[in-house]
Amino acid sequence: MRNTLLKLSIVFTIVTIFLGVTFSKLIFLSFEDPKDIYEEGFDITVEEDGGHIKTEIFASFGDCASETLTTTKNGSVTSSSTDYYYIVPAYDKNDEEYYICIKVDQDDRSLFNKITNKTWDYLEGTIDYLGSNIYEFEGTINELDDEVYDYMLEWFRDAEAFENETELRAHVLPFCLETMNYDAAPTYIVIIIVVLVLTILFWVLFFVKRSKTKAANANAANTMAMNNNMYGTTGGATLNGVPIANTDPYNTQYNANGYNTTSYDANQGGYTANGYNATAYNANGYNAVPNAGYETITIKGVAYPKASLDQINSYVLTGSTIPAIKLLRDISGLGLAEAKDIIDNWSQYYR
Repeated sequence: MRNTLLKLSIVFTIVTIFLGVTFSKLIFLSFEDPKDIYEEGFDITVEEDGGHIKTEIFASFGDCASETLTTTKNGSVTSSSTDYYYIVPAYDKNDEEYYICIKVDQDDRSLFNKITNKTWDYLEGTIDYLGSNIYEFEGTINELDDEVYDYMLEWFRDAEAFENETELRAHVLPFCLETMNYDAAPTYIVIIIVVLVLTILFWVLFFVKRSKTKAANANAANTMAMNNNMYGTTGGATLNGVPIANTDPYNTQYNANGYNTTSYDANQGGYTANGYNATAYNANGYNAVPNAGYETITIKGVAYPKASLDQINSYVLTGSTIPAIKLLRDISGLGLAEAKDIIDNWSQYYR
């Protein structure tokens, strides 16, 4: 579960970053008031990069370059689209003319060819009015690709429009008008917010899950340490390779079966190998000394000192059923089924 949350958190983080990088400019520019590059006072040499631009393109000198994007599958072209770069005029605050590009897709190429023809007709004096063909533009100004800029410079060199290279580069600027769909900005904002919220949610769930896991592990470690520190181990006695805890703070010496072999009461003589008090019990485990003062528990007709069953009770309380059954069989000699039945109903015996 925790690994799944981590993977989801990472994936959504990557998606959030991708969406933010891809659509951040569109979103921020959508809040700007649009500017017209042909309105009085606009200076292309100052505001050449960025900004929300909305204008009408009515003049063009022709296209200087094109780019074709193709999509292939299994080595075959499945689709292609071509963008064209047309040269359009722009002005500084003193109305001095400069030249930039506008990126046009193939659907608008026919319109731009008409605008271009009208522009040259106007320059040649065959018509006295520009504006019968207009392209409505809304987007921004980006830096022109170096390769496309070289084609643009070459176009002006071929046209011999400038006397020298310095004048050419001073008036032919490496800037490009590119359309942007600002109407889609609200949709992208909603998508980014939703993805961001999910990203935060997955990270929070991941850290909460990790904290709970750490807390559970710490509690388990503290419980084990408490048992070891409070009761100690059994002097080498183990069960399935794990030291058997001494759950009786008054006794410190246990044999391999986990019960005290030295003394339960300093006033008595100790226990036999079967765990019974050698002075107070006979070989069958019955109290041979009336009123000897020991509390006993009867199992299957045999009385056992309660203290000798403390370790079993500890296992039962902690849910360690298998160690409890094994220790009861070691002490009593009962069969597996009988011992299991007693452990399952332990509260009826050990009170």
